[in-house]
Amino acid sequence: AGQNAQALKIDFDRTVAGSGTAAHNDIGINCHVNSASLGTSTLKGMAVDVVGATSGSNYAYGLDITCSGADSHYGVFVDSPDSGFTHKNPTASSATQGGKISLISNDNAALGNDHRLGSYQFAAYNGSNTVTGASIQAFADAAWSGTVNDTRLEFYTMDGNDNAELSLTLDSDLLATFAGKIE
Repeated sequence: AGQNAQALKIDFDRTVAGSGTAAHNDIGINCHVNSASLGTSTLKGMAVDVVGATSGSNYAYGLDITCSGADSHYGVFVDSPDSGFTHKNPTASSATQGGKISLISNDNAALGNDHRLGSYQFAAYNGSNTVTGASIQAFADAAWSGTVNDTRLEFYTMDGNDNAELSLTLDSDLLATFAGKIE
């Protein structure tokens, strides 16, 4: 028979006071590793190894994060002076294999024309807030159906007035449209 098992579960709940301005910083798990070495070494704050093998439908997640209920939501926030985020796929690269990052729209709604599928934003923190410098956004180019899944990519840059300006569009008809002149 099927069963659900949890090796470790942490359930931390804070009751919010009815009044006042008591600030707090809550951490569910705080992992601190401080290590030095003179030889070739590897430091890992957390190592996750998940192996799933069945003949049915089996999904294996190294990390499953649900984040909600705050003014700003970050599923993953990385503060690193070097690479920030590295994804390594150990599968031999080929025409169909290699590293992949997926942004998945998961609201179960029908995808209509101009439905945004995802966005990569390139930004900088100026000491008081985060300022976006450029972005690449993916959109449904038409309403999707069982046979239609046209998409387009839009490339945005910021102007001197802090407005996002559409610079380039690559659409599902293999057409590249530049907003300005080409020099």
